Amino acid sequence: YAEIKGRVNNVTDSDNLGGDLAILGRFDNINFIKPSVLDAEMGKQVHFPPMTVKGKAALHGTNMSGNLDLALATGKTVGNAKFNTASNAYDVAMEMQTMPLHALMPLSAFGDVTARLKVSGRGSDIMKPNHAQCHNRCRPLALRRHRLSKYGVQCEPSRRTV
Repeated sequence: YAEIKGRVNNVTDSDNLGGDLAILGRFDNINFIKPSVLDAEMGKQVHFPPMTVKGKAALHGTNMSGNLDLALATGKTVGNAKFNTASNAYDVAMEMQTMPLHALMPLSAFGDVTARLKVSGRGSDIMKPNHAQCHNRCRPLALRRHRLSKYGVQCEPSRRTV
């Protein structure tokens, strides 16, 4: 089931758009949607295990914000995002706790992932100077049954360093 409650005002006027939405859902088997949203090759690589979702969205003119919690049987992901439609500015933070990526991508070599990611910027070209800054931390990272020691990455594409 999926339940979305709330209100949205001035849908056709982005400068005066307003509203608040609450999202709640539990999905035991939604793999039937794969042919509608994924091509055949991608459908083989992606699996939607049973999951629950809970979140909120706020719309205030050109500013949008929201949060979403996604939980699988053995892991969860929590995310917060802000977006300004006038300036294309964004700010996204996500945290994964023991997220079983192999349950979502069964053909991949990834196992359980615990990670934090923060991305902020403006525009859609992350390779342009001052467009995006990305900071992430992954620990521990597992490839199938092999556990890797502490792994961390900090990248700032605006400086073209990785």
